[in-house]
Amino acid sequence: MGLIPMVGRPCWLLLGAGLLLSCGDAARAEGAGAAPVSVVQIPLELDLGPLFQAAEATLPAQTGHWPGWRDWHGIDTRYRAWRGPLQVAMQGEVLQAQAHVRYQLQARKRLIGSLGLSTGCGVDEPPRQALIGLLGRLDWGPDWSLYPRFRVLPTRFLDRCEITVADIDVSPLVGRVFEERIESSLGEAMAALGPRLQRWRGEAARLWQAMQIPRELTPGLWLRVEPL
Repeated sequence: MGLIPMVGRPCWLLLGAGLLLSCGDAARAEGAGAAPVSVVQIPLELDLGPLFQAAEATLPAQTGHWPGWRDWHGIDTRYRAWRGPLQVAMQGEVLQAQAHVRYQLQARKRLIGSLGLSTGCGVDEPPRQALIGLLGRLDWGPDWSLYPRFRVLPTRFLDRCEITVADIDVSPLVGRVFEERIESSLGEAMAALGPRLQRWRGEAARLWQAMQIPRELTPGLWLRVEPL
């Protein structure tokens, strides 16, 4: 798993802060004019580690069909691809997830009789390599829910295996299932956040209420916060 499994939502509060003095001092203080307004930020953090672990568990570890052949746009193909751990990182509201993929791929096309074209890579040699990934933005809604927007990135071939048969590039086979599943895996994991977000919202409400309770600093001297 990648690092940075935290997301924070700052709660911005406009505070009218003043001192409540005892007896007649309080009345004189109130008549002196409005207290200056300050801004206080209370950070709340939510551990996204379990979410990323759930995405890791639902994203297929391998895909393909091997050793059997299957037709793909009139071309016989066989391939297999397997991935490493899903690496996840966050910067601000932007999430990036990617995984390292190794693969083997072969393709053939029968022309006339026994005459045909056959090509491949990653077989009888080290497997070829690629990267799959996506970018996501986590937006907050007024109901304290996360609304993710994902953009799946095209598979990036580190040592590209260009297999072209009958002017058809077979390489897009690699990563196709990974590309389809990486977005749904993270989306399903996000949906499971609901109960935790509501508990988070309850904690914020508790802090909000606690701030409005006057605090006695010394006998006869109280601090009152009026959040807006």
